[in-house]
Amino acid sequence: MSSDASAIQLWLNATTQLNRYFSIFIFIFVFALRTVAYCLIALATIDGWLSSCGDRRRRQWSTRANAQRVAIIILIFSCFLYVQMFYSYEANLINAPLRCYGKTISCRLVTDFSYAFVANIFPLFIMLSFRIITIINIHQSRRRTQAMNTAGISKSTAISQQ
Repeated sequence: MSSDASAIQLWLNATTQLNRYFSIFIFIFVFALRTVAYCLIALATIDGWLSSCGDRRRRQWSTRANAQRVAIIILIFSCFLYVQMFYSYEANLINAPLRCYGKTISCRLVTDFSYAFVANIFPLFIMLSFRIITIINIHQSRRRTQAMNTAGISKSTAISQQ
């Protein structure tokens, strides 16, 4: 895993020396894909909640077509989220933590906060919330199943006793 990350880092360092717009595009691509990855995991958590719901209408929302639609929306949103990097980022900066970095402090803050909240905190909150609700749904369905089983057993014993 670390060898893959170091290979990607070497490739990113090589591309930043080629062309300003190409290197900024690569950084937007990397940021957007990281955001897409977290949001798709959150989408899978929501899909699990929909599948575990007792309400039939909610379970019907859990389809491949709906998941693909939302995944495309997430991809488009992620690309638009980082489009400001074209205007605010500069390649081949010397005193910066990355080769391609924001020109001004406000640009850096916008990018950093958007990445922190949209790509990390928001999906984690969604995952935690919907996973808890999924666990509650599973417990409720087990209680319903156990209640139906005990009702079925008592009916069968009453019939056999007659």
